[in-house]
Parts: sequence; C-alpha cells; structure tokens
Amino acid sequence: WMSLAFELSVTSNLYTTYLVTLNQADGGGTVQLRPNLYPEINTKNLLTLNTDLINGANRVVLPPDTARIEIETLKERFPNAIKAAREHNLNQILYLQPRSDRGWVYPLGFVTSGLAYTYLEHALYELELQGRIPILKLGLTHPIDEEIVRQFAAQVGELYVIEEKRPLLETDIKAILSKLYQNGKMDRFVQVWGKEFPDGLEGIPESRGLHPSILIQRLLPLLQQRFSKKIPIAPDVFAREAKRIEQVTSQHVEIPARTPT
Repeated sequence: WMSLAFELSVTSNLYTTYLVTLNQADGGGTVQLRPNLYPEINTKNLLTLNTDLINGANRVVLPPDTARIEIETLKERFPNAIKAAREHNLNQILYLQPRSDRGWVYPLGFVTSGLAYTYLEHALYELELQGRIPILKLGLTHPIDEEIVRQFAAQVGELYVIEEKRPLLETDIKAILSKLYQNGKMDRFVQVWGKEFPDGLEGIPESRGLHPSILIQRLLPLLQQRFSKKIPIAPDVFAREAKRIEQVTSQHVEIPARTPT
C-alpha cells in the first residue's frame, strides 16, 4: 500500500496520504520482508540540482498560482488518480453474485475501507454471515470512483457505510448517488445509512474508535428487524450473540487510566 501511494502520487501529480489509525499503530502482526528498493540518489550517489530546471510557477503553491494550477490541472489529476486506482484494483466489490430478475441480488450492501473493513469482516464472521453480504471495499477514499459506487449501488437495495469517527465516506457517497440519480444515470434512489440507521435504530458511533463488538451490537438489531425475512439468518446464532453482548455490557471493570506519561 505504501509503494502504491507513491505510485498514485506520481501518476496523478497529487499529494497522497496513507492513513494509519491508532489501533493499527498500536497493533502487531506478521511482517513480510521484501528486497529493499534503494533510491538512485543517495548519500553515496549524490546529485547537484540545477535550479534553473525547476518550474517555480508549478512548485511554489501560493497565490496567484494556486487558482491557475487548480483550473488548469485539477480536472485531469483526479481522473488520473481514479484511473490508476482501477489499474491496481484498489477498489473492490466483494461477494456480489450475478444480477437477478428483480434488479438486485441483496437487500443491503456495505461500503467500508481500511481497518473498519477488517472489523466488519470479523463481525460478520461472528454472525456466520461472512461472504454472504456484498461489500464495496474502497482502497482510494478520495477521490471516490463514482463508477464503482454506481455499479455497486445498482445491485443492492440499501447501502450501509461502516467507518470510524465522522461520516466522511457516507457524505461523499450520498452526494455521488444523489447526483447520479438526478442526472438520470440511476433508475432508482438508493438509501444510504451509516451514522443513523432506519427505524430509529442506533447507527455507527461518531465518537471514539470502532471494533467488531460495537459493530455486532449495532448490526444485530438492524439485521433482525429489517432483513430477517430477506437474508437467511440462523436464529440460534443471533440469540447467542445477543446473550454474549448482554453479558459483556453488564460487566463493569475498573481499569487504571492510561495517561500519556
């Protein structure tokens, strides 16, 4: 992912950010080693820069050049980033079966990215639903590829965005689908939920972090009340998870505060 971030930056001429969440930074895991890619310019192979060759108008991003650069190049740079993301398959539609006669296969689909995706997979695994509900996994979250969102939304009944903190993906996807529907590129309006769930149910929290238990706690009532007749769900599995959540939430443990020092 890090090398892809650099490649995307070079291809699109955009600053590229690779987001590492707190839980990723605190976590651990197996590291796969690969041969080091030594840069051509290094302490043993020095280079003297010829400053006359540097185009200051495109490198010093200050007014009035900022407006000119945006007008001249931004319309090309974002599409170039999306094109590169498609070439590297950064955005993926998972677990979606071929279209049926009714227009879409599943009554709902999830949209997520990064660490929230692994939480979602874990939660669905505990509910014995892993691989049975389609997921749009975004590797490039800005700009979002409108075409893959359109393809995914056209084949599910409702969209549920799983993300930590503020509803950034949710807001962008709502705007994309509204524009597509308004411009006649979608034949129906697709509801998008995330921080709020339908029928007065609690959505994905906006504060603190996210983990599989929180997702199970929020997805369980949603799947039971809204989709139990449309998705084959094992009642004993849901009863087991509901009991487990009740047992865990009823426990109150005093844990010492972990201060910065």
